Amino acid sequence: FVKQDFDYVQPPYREGGVSVPLHLMATANLTQDMLISLKQTLYQLVYRQK
Repeated sequence: FVKQDFDYVQPPYREGGVSVPLHLMATANLTQDMLISLKQTLYQLVYRQK
């Protein structure tokens, strides 16, 4: 796995919670556009945010 050079923050799981900075990992280096798309997908499907 390769650590991606991309700022990613996990949003709080509950109101009033804190965000957590994380590192995204992938089997290859991803383009900036791919990372932005991945972040949008995670926020929509996992965190139910836009």
